[in-house]
Amino acid sequence: MSKVSIIIPAYNAERYLCECVESVLRQDYPDIEIIIVNDGSTDSTAEIAESFGVQVISQPNGGISKARNTGIDAAGGEYIFFLDSDDTVFDGAISHLVSILEENPDCDIAVGLMSDSLSSVKSKNRLTVMEAVDALRLTMYQKVGNDFSACGKLYRKRLFVGADAPRFSVGRRYEDLEFTPRMYLQARKIAYTDTVVYHYRANEESFIHTWSPSRIDALWAVDSVFAFLSDKCPSLTRAAVSRRFSAYYNIFNCAVVNGENKLADRCFAEVRSMAPRILTDSNTRFKNKVGALVALAGKRLVSILAKRSF
Repeated sequence: MSKVSIIIPAYNAERYLCECVESVLRQDYPDIEIIIVNDGSTDSTAEIAESFGVQVISQPNGGISKARNTGIDAAGGEYIFFLDSDDTVFDGAISHLVSILEENPDCDIAVGLMSDSLSSVKSKNRLTVMEAVDALRLTMYQKVGNDFSACGKLYRKRLFVGADAPRFSVGRRYEDLEFTPRMYLQARKIAYTDTVVYHYRANEESFIHTWSPSRIDALWAVDSVFAFLSDKCPSLTRAAVSRRFSAYYNIFNCAVVNGENKLADRCFAEVRSMAPRILTDSNTRFKNKVGALVALAGKRLVSILAKRSF
């Protein structure tokens, strides 16, 4: 029986941590170690974590990336699963993902579906196995069922071993967007199940739904991914351009609405320069193609549409 290490970074998570951990304790898989990384919480997170009798590591606040990295280093399992402290896993999720990797020894990552609804979704028990490069291409093109989240996936621990093994970039937001391409290219094959394994809590006040200067890290993430793929896997550069276009267009909209004029100018220049490549890429999503057409019509029109969309 292979052990699964479930890493839960927790910062001021007293409101949801019990529900999160209890969803793991309900799993029917018998060999799970729970590692809660208390990331400098100032509420009762540490006390709640300790009450479960699981492994708790407390450290000064360093952000989710540092907390996840700490958990990786402490993990003793053959498999690793990331769970955010305000989310939960569906019953049977871990055993299902483990069975996929054990029945497919050439696969290094098992990917389940994520949902913001607690309603059970019936699975058709479909499993798709693909080469890592092909899986990453679909992810870069933002195809349905392919996401950049580090959560909702079971990884073989060996992917995290070695001097060149991926880690989360400390001090940055959009850490998953920058991490996932590097991790996928460490893998041989990746398996996708149509089973919903992970429940994430939708929050309109969360980081992704509000404006702050750290949102600009999205540009760092896509620029880093573009540079990485241009060097390590040139066949994916067109897909990287598509994802880069999405990020720059989104941050342009945010910048316009929030009066960040210099940032808006910077983003629009990049959007305009990428537009021809987007329009000639048959794989890029329809939303990007519309955005490219609008961008070629001029900044004024894009700005008007940005203000109306918020």
